[in-house]
Amino acid sequence: MCYAYKPASLPGIRVAGGAAETADGFYYAKDTVPILLPGDDVRLMRWDLVPRGFLSREKPTLAEAIRKKNSRAVNPETGKTWGFSSYNARLETLEKLWTFKEAWRDGNRGVIPVEAFRERPNMDGAPEESKGREYEVRLDAPHFLAVLFDAWKSRDGETLESCTVITGPSDDIPALQSIWHERVPILLSAEACEIWLDPATSPRTALALLWDAPVPRLTVQEVPQAPKPPKAPKPAKPSKGKVPKEKPDEETTTLDLFGSVL
Repeated sequence: MCYAYKPASLPGIRVAGGAAETADGFYYAKDTVPILLPGDDVRLMRWDLVPRGFLSREKPTLAEAIRKKNSRAVNPETGKTWGFSSYNARLETLEKLWTFKEAWRDGNRGVIPVEAFRERPNMDGAPEESKGREYEVRLDAPHFLAVLFDAWKSRDGETLESCTVITGPSDDIPALQSIWHERVPILLSAEACEIWLDPATSPRTALALLWDAPVPRLTVQEVPQAPKPPKAPKPAKPSKGKVPKEKPDEETTTLDLFGSVL
């Protein structure tokens, strides 16, 4: 799953303000990211799509909805967690899943210009030593991530726009197979991007465009892992021997010379 990307700076594209700068130049899932829309319009959206029908019966506030979307607590009615990850959408089920199908039907399409993205090994049978590693996948030239977006409204009238990056299988991509990763974000050329963003493009044509999008030449390198902090020393165990109890101070009595208590 594509969980991070490095944006490409392309001439002629106006960049929206307000997106937080990152130390390594990458944006990560659940960040607020700039999405390019038709007409070179750019809007900031949450990268983890919240479908318009999410919690429609409960009608929560925006803060409550985000808390539920991120939650791993179990919903007693369904037996599943309240929250779920939707920063990626599979090309194979884009039209069918309730999370994405309304946005897809309405043609809510956008793109993100990128020069690199990051992946982790996720295939069955991946060697044990590959687990926990991260890889940066660099493109030979800037391309565009294919994005789907939706708008969710709270009971107070607040609107949250959010998006997802569309992915396809990586079966024929040696660079990703070499790092044991089974998915690849759909990468559009500038020409394909124009068709994808055109409101007149039908969902059928848009879907065919995604399936036919050629994968550019990719270069993979491992992201150095930050050194783990040293473990804190374990506290000393208490002695098993019995600790002697302190005796209370004995009350002293003072007598005078004739034996009477003073």
